Amino acid sequence: MCNGDEGSPVMISGLKRSASPMPGGQPQLQVHAKLPFDATVIAAVAAVLAGVAEGARAFWGHASPDGYGSEVAKQMPGSAHVPERSPRGLPMLNPPEALRAPMLPHYLGWVNYWSSDTTRAIRFPAPSRDVGLLTRSRRTASGVGRIAHRCAARPRQRGSPGRTPAGL
Repeated sequence: MCNGDEGSPVMISGLKRSASPMPGGQPQLQVHAKLPFDATVIAAVAAVLAGVAEGARAFWGHASPDGYGSEVAKQMPGSAHVPERSPRGLPMLNPPEALRAPMLPHYLGWVNYWSSDTTRAIRFPAPSRDVGLLTRSRRTASGVGRIAHRCAARPRQRGSPGRTPAGL
């Protein structure tokens, strides 16, 4: 799907992933949206993410700025180019195929969506552990999932800052 506005395009696409590299050995449909990186989208990103995620019956999803995937890749072992510790000192992440179940998020984004299955699997919220994130999260309007709000007031811009992808 594309809105046809070359000056401010919105594009949504889906990618069917086979079971072998996916958590729990289950096939997945990954939905990706490219949105303009402007004040309107930033203000609405949580609602857009919740709507797309719940419409797709997603386990989890995130909205993060362009270039975010390359940052996450630096945190996953298994490549000759990946050090033992991430360049920014962040913890290393398990690759998706090493996760035991599809409802476990591969990583956290700037804004995150978690289904009720995911919140149970990650035991969120645990008030003693999640106090900071709990103050920035809320149930979706439907009550089906939870949105963990922005980890910062504005996402860090990298590379070409004009786009914000939302991957599910």
